[in-house]
Amino acid sequence: MNKFLEKIFSFLEKLTEKTPVGGLQISDSFLQLFLFSKTEPKIFTFKMPPGVIVNGRVVEKETFLKLLKNLHRLVYPQKEERRLNVVVCLPNELVYAQSFTVPYLEEEKLEESALLNLRMVSPLPLERAYFSWQDISKTEENYEFFGAVIEKEIVEEYRLLLAQANFLAIVFEFPALALMRAIYHLNQFSFTAPILFIHLSSDGLNFFISKNHSLTFDYFRSWRSIQGEKREITKSDFEKVILEETKRVIDFVAGRFHQNLKQVVLMLPVFENEIKEILEKNFDLVINPLILKEKNISLNNLVSWGSALRGQIDRFKDREINFSSISSVEEYYQEKTLRMIEFWRNLSAGVLLIFLIVFITVAVFLVNVSNQLEEEKQGFSFQSQEIEKLSEKAKEFNGLIEKFKAVQKQNPFWLEILNRFKYLASNYQIIIDNLNIRSRSEPILISGRALSSEGVLNFKKALENDKDVALVDLPLSAISEMSDKTVRFNLTITLKPL
Repeated sequence: MNKFLEKIFSFLEKLTEKTPVGGLQISDSFLQLFLFSKTEPKIFTFKMPPGVIVNGRVVEKETFLKLLKNLHRLVYPQKEERRLNVVVCLPNELVYAQSFTVPYLEEEKLEESALLNLRMVSPLPLERAYFSWQDISKTEENYEFFGAVIEKEIVEEYRLLLAQANFLAIVFEFPALALMRAIYHLNQFSFTAPILFIHLSSDGLNFFISKNHSLTFDYFRSWRSIQGEKREITKSDFEKVILEETKRVIDFVAGRFHQNLKQVVLMLPVFENEIKEILEKNFDLVINPLILKEKNISLNNLVSWGSALRGQIDRFKDREINFSSISSVEEYYQEKTLRMIEFWRNLSAGVLLIFLIVFITVAVFLVNVSNQLEEEKQGFSFQSQEIEKLSEKAKEFNGLIEKFKAVQKQNPFWLEILNRFKYLASNYQIIIDNLNIRSRSEPILISGRALSSEGVLNFKKALENDKDVALVDLPLSAISEMSDKTVRFNLTITLKPL
C-alpha cells in the first residue's frame, strides 16, 4: 500500500504546486524557521523571552503560542488558516541517545529486539516514552543501531501547541540529526574514519560522532549544567569541560571502533581559536573548521537548515529517527490531498471562466470538461480513503508491544540474561550507558555510571555470581570519578560456553 500511495503522490506532485515543508528549531533562547523558496531561502528568527522554555520544556504556554502565531503570520500574512508543514527540531536536553547492537535475527524479529535493547538503556518506561532508531551498520553476526528516547508527554504538548498555531509537525527530531544532515550536504569530509563534531550554541555544547555517514554518538552539556550553582562560567571551568568531554569521546571511539580518534571539526561562532589551542595542546588531533559554502547559510541557522533539508525527503523514504506517530504522516498526506483538490478546483474555475468569455460558442464543450474535472475530484476522494487506511498502521504499532512475548519464545537466553543484568543494575543504583553484545562466545562490554566506587564493586560481585557468567573483568583503571562526583566504569563479561 505504501508503494502504491508513493507512486500516486509522486505523479500528482508533478502536476500540482509542491507542499512546502520547513525546518523549525525550538530552543530555550530562540525560535527559528527555515523555508526553501524558488529564489532565496526565507529565515525567520524570534528571540525567546526568558522563562518561556526552560531545559527544553514549555513553561509559559500562552507566550509560546503567541510567538508561534506571530511566526505563522509572517509566512502567510493573508492565509492565517493555512497549515504550514514543518520538521521540528526539539531542544537537546529532552533527548537521550545511544548506539547499541543486537545479534543477527530474522527481519520480522528485528524490530522487537531493537526496541527491547533500547528499553534496557532508556531512562523512561515504555508507556511514557517515544522510542525511535536508525541503522548504523549490518554484518553477518549483528546489527548496529543508533536509538533515541524522549518523553511522550513533552512531544504531544509541542504538537498540540503547534497545531493551535496552524503548524503541522510531520517529524520531531533533535539537533545532532539535523546538523549531520547539513554536514553531509556540504560534502566537506570523508567519513571512513570516526569524526568528532563540537557544536557551540546559545544552549550549550554538543558533542557528536559520525562514521561511515552514520551518527553513532551524541552528548550534550547545557550551560546550566556547567555553571552549576556558580554565578558565571569561568574560563577554567569551560576548558575543563572541553577536555573532559573530548577525553570521554576519545575513549568511546577506542572502545567501540578499536581505533584512535584523529579528527575534530569545530562549529563555533565564538572561541574557535581558544578551543582549537586547548585541544591541540592536550590531544594528538587534527582540528578543522566547518566551511559553509552554501549561500545564506551560517552557523546560526545550520540546525534549522538541516531540518528543512529533511523536509525535502519523500515521507515514504524517510528512515531516520522520528518521534512523531504514524497519525502525523497520515495527517500530512490528507493535507496534501486537500491541497491538490484545491489547486485543481481553482485551476478548473479559471480555465472555465476564460473559455466562457473568449469562446462562448463552445460553452457546451466546457460544461462537459467541468463535469470531467468534477469526476476527477471525486476520484481523489478514493485516494483519501486509501490514506485513511494508514490509521490501521497505528494499531499495528501498538501491537508491537505485545509481540515482545513472541521474542521471549524465540530468544529466551538473551532475554533472560538481559533482564537479570537490568535487575542487578537497578539494585546497585547503576545507570547503564552502553551495552555491547556481539555473540555468546565474545565478551559483553558494559559502560555505565554509579553513585560510588563501592556500588560498582558490589555490582561486579553480583555479576560474578550469575549462573551464566564465567568471568567479570573490571580493572581499577576503568573506574574514574567525574566532576559531578559520580563514578564512571567499563567492564567486560565473559559468558560460560554452552
